[in-house]
Amino acid sequence: MKKLLVTVALLTLIATPATANAAGHVDSLTDNAAGPHTVSRSHTVRTDSGPVRGTVTQDYASYQDIPFAAAPVGDLRWAPPQPPQPWSTPRDGTKPSPRCAQTAGGGTPSEQEDCLYLNVTTPNTHGRKPVMVWFHGGGNSYGAAADFDPHRLVVGGDVVVVTTNFRQGVFSAFASRDLPGCGDVRPCKQVSGDFGLQDQQAALRWVQRNAAAFGGDPHNVTIFGESGGAFDVCAQLTSPAANGLFHRAIMNSGSCSTNWPVNGIKHGSPAGSPWQSLAQAEAQGDALAAKFGCGTEAPPTKPSTTRDHPPAESDTTAARQPTESNGSNRPPAMSSAATGHPSAGAGTGVVDCLRRVPARDLVSGTDVTPITALAYNTPTLPEHPATALAEGRFHRVPVLTGNTRDEGRLTGAFAPAAVPYAQLLRDAFGSLGDSVATQYPVPSRLTWSAVLTDRVWTCNQLKDARELGKRTPVYHYEFADRTAPTGFFQFPPDVPGGAFHSTDLTYLFDYALFPAAFTADQQRLSDTMIRLWAGFARTGWMPDSLSFAPNDIHPVDLGAEHLCDFWWANLPAPVPAP
Repeated sequence: MKKLLVTVALLTLIATPATANAAGHVDSLTDNAAGPHTVSRSHTVRTDSGPVRGTVTQDYASYQDIPFAAAPVGDLRWAPPQPPQPWSTPRDGTKPSPRCAQTAGGGTPSEQEDCLYLNVTTPNTHGRKPVMVWFHGGGNSYGAAADFDPHRLVVGGDVVVVTTNFRQGVFSAFASRDLPGCGDVRPCKQVSGDFGLQDQQAALRWVQRNAAAFGGDPHNVTIFGESGGAFDVCAQLTSPAANGLFHRAIMNSGSCSTNWPVNGIKHGSPAGSPWQSLAQAEAQGDALAAKFGCGTEAPPTKPSTTRDHPPAESDTTAARQPTESNGSNRPPAMSSAATGHPSAGAGTGVVDCLRRVPARDLVSGTDVTPITALAYNTPTLPEHPATALAEGRFHRVPVLTGNTRDEGRLTGAFAPAAVPYAQLLRDAFGSLGDSVATQYPVPSRLTWSAVLTDRVWTCNQLKDARELGKRTPVYHYEFADRTAPTGFFQFPPDVPGGAFHSTDLTYLFDYALFPAAFTADQQRLSDTMIRLWAGFARTGWMPDSLSFAPNDIHPVDLGAEHLCDFWWANLPAPVPAP
């Protein structure tokens, strides 16, 4: 009976076409009698900072490279995001914004700190639309908003989608007692160690102020993310500063309790977590300062521009011009004093010294030992997010949460074939290794991948879902297309890719780093997922505990499928004992 009811509800959702909201048209829309997908839209939309000129197609319009915060350069490196400089000439929103400074983990390195820009894609139908704000993955160390083209989700789901950049790696997770308000005061009164989360909140505040100009409903905002972006969604669920900024949340392959053993996220990696205490983050900051000789009498030379090279002679005068004459270009780099926020990033000693280090050196200097774990015991994250969930200190919004069926194959497939399975278990689990082998007895990299799927990803995700479900509506899913496109990944014969970590992305987006060619059945699956994800954003509901594969969508007991009773009895506490 349960399967029949779920099937009826699913068919109803799939068959229901996107309809215009009766709230009426926004100023930038005009009726066209030819039909709902031929509404004409002005190329230019006015935001609260200035007008933006976008690209208009038959079915949707896109507006890219919109500043939502001032460039975090100079004294604003490692400072809370500040308002952007206003402009009056229409800004060119037809080209993607740069990637935030990052290593080559996502294939494209960057040295660009002037990166706090977002993109808006909106359907050419009238009425107020739900707004979905995307936090990209990459473990908070790499990735960019421009990697994800959401037009299929926008058109198929009749929603407005915002993709946003936010600071990555050391530019996000750096912490220091030299930041104002820290010292011996705990918790630290100055934000430290989680600037990327603050950037996301600044983007969400921008959405609250500007969504209506793009046809969006600021009272119906869904945050959603995958992997590192899902960690961030869970963090925002527990952040007091995010209160009222969103109304639903979707976590694809990541949650507050996610953690991993030795070799659990990448072969050769230590045990870890997306989070660390402020004290741990400050210790990392001290090590970084020592690496660059900060605190000595010979600090590095301060870079002159956001692009980390001196401006050309002809650029010097232009850099002093008001930004309203710069509608098609990025605003010039400005100090905190120039932006009208003279104390926003004030620091002393170590921080001032490290702010003089060129971005390229910070990127290369943290490539081998990255700084990516975000700090708690701060105003943004007062406590470990998993603790906040367990204690009920989170925003009461509907949550959709889930994983791919074979998450761990992206790690396990690339473990050295010469390393015995028993050794992998001993390294990861110590004395628990024999018990794990009893549950997963076949010695192979495929089995090791299943161990990682269950231990690192699915069972931690379900654990958090149980905590959330005590106080707010929660819906579960699993992406299970084991024939999904593998993109540029070359899996070995003994470990086929299956539904590995991140395979679900191309069913919602056109993903620049992951080209995919669907079969007809996979295209129908993608269309169904888009309807369901957008339907959740619209209503806060979808059928629970569904497994998604081509021509095979059915309820699934995720805990039983992934041996979660075993793992829940043996998972380490997400917060290490002091």
